[in-house]
Amino acid sequence: MFLNVIASSESKVISKILIGVLGVVFLVIAGGIVFFTSIQTQQAGQPKLELPKQVFNNAPPIGADPADMLPPTTVVIKAVSKSAFTPSFVNVPVGSTVIWENVDKEIHTATSKNFTADGILLFHRQLNPGDKFEFKFDKPGTYYFDCVIAFHEMSGTIKVSP
Repeated sequence: MFLNVIASSESKVISKILIGVLGVVFLVIAGGIVFFTSIQTQQAGQPKLELPKQVFNNAPPIGADPADMLPPTTVVIKAVSKSAFTPSFVNVPVGSTVIWENVDKEIHTATSKNFTADGILLFHRQLNPGDKFEFKFDKPGTYYFDCVIAFHEMSGTIKVSP
C-alpha cells in the first residue's frame, strides 16, 4: 500500500512537469508564429505600426543663459491617422512657427485647448486632406491641441520655452 502512494505521487509530479513542458513548447510555437507573421506582413508592403514620435527642437535646457538660446524655428506636425499627430510633442523657443499638415485621407482639425484672455480658442482650423495651417507662438507656455472630429483620438502638446 505504501508503494502505491509513492507511485501515485510520483505520477502526479511527472504529470505536472509534462504539462509545464507542453505549456512552454506551446508558448514558443505561438510566439514564433506571431513573429514570422509580422515579418511577412511587413514584407508584403503593409505599413509598420509606429507610435507617434516626440521631437524636442532647439529649446535650451532649463536655467540656460538666454544668450545661448537658439533662434525661432519651424516645426511640422502631421495628422497621419484617426489616432495620431506626429510628432505629438514638440519643444520650441518663443517666436517659433508650428505647421499642422494633413497627410491623411480624412478631414482633421488643429484645435487649441488653450484660450485667449477673452475666452476665445487660441486657434482652430479644419484641415482637409493636403491642407496646412500655421501658427506662431509668441509667448512661453505649454499649449495643448487636438482634433475635435468625433472618434478621432488625436492630441498633442507644444512646449514654448522663453
